[in-house]
Amino acid sequence: MTAIPTNDCGATGGSGGAAVVQEGDAVSCLDGVDNDLDSRRDCRDTECAALEACRGDGQPEDTLERCSDGVDNDGNSFLDCSDLSCSNSTTAATVEYCEGLEEDTLEKCSDGVDNDDNGYVDCSDYSCSKSADADVADRCAGIAENTLEKCSDGVDNDDNGYVDCNDYSCSKSTDADVAAHCAETAKNTVEKCSDGVNNDDDGYVDCDDCSCSQPRA
Repeated sequence: MTAIPTNDCGATGGSGGAAVVQEGDAVSCLDGVDNDLDSRRDCRDTECAALEACRGDGQPEDTLERCSDGVDNDGNSFLDCSDLSCSNSTTAATVEYCEGLEEDTLEKCSDGVDNDDNGYVDCSDYSCSKSADADVADRCAGIAENTLEKCSDGVDNDDNGYVDCNDYSCSKSTDADVAAHCAETAKNTVEKCSDGVNNDDDGYVDCDDCSCSQPRA
C-alpha cells in the first residue's frame, strides 16, 4: 500500500493534511477498511474494481452468500445489496439481509457508518437527507452546512469530509453572505499562495494546496 503525499492533490476525502493510503492491491482492497478515505471500501472502490478478487466469476449475484461477500460476482458494477438481483431477490433470507442494511433510521443516519455500502454516510446519503421520517429529516437539516455560521466555523458539520468553503454546499451556496465569505477566503491569488497562511482552512498552506499548485482556469 502506498501513502499519498500530504497535500490535497491526491486525497479524495477528509482534510487537515493527514496522509491516506492508496487502494489497489490485494491487501488494501480486501481488508474491510476505506484506506483512501473516498467513502468507498474495498471492491466498491474504483481503484479495486479491476482486481481479480473483486471481479467474481460472472455468475448471478442471487444468493445470500453472494449478496454479502463484497464482490461484484456478476460483473455488472453493482455489489451485494446495491445490485437489484440481491435487493429484489426471491430468497427471503437475502431480502431480509439487504433490508437490514438500509440507512433509513435515526440511529443508522447518525452512527458515522455507511450501513448500506453505497459510498455515502449518514446525512450524505439521500435515504437519510430525503427521509420521510421527521426525526431523521430534522437531524439532517440541523447539521446541514449551508449558513454563514456553519461555513466559517472550521467544523465539518455535515460529516461529509469537507470543511466550510471546501464543501460545495458552502462554496456553491446561493446565500449572498456565504458566497462572499467563500470568495474572500478562496486561495486564488499570488498573495494568498505565498503568505504562509492556510487561508481556506483546508489544512494545506500555500503551494501544498492544490488551489495554488494546480489552480483551475
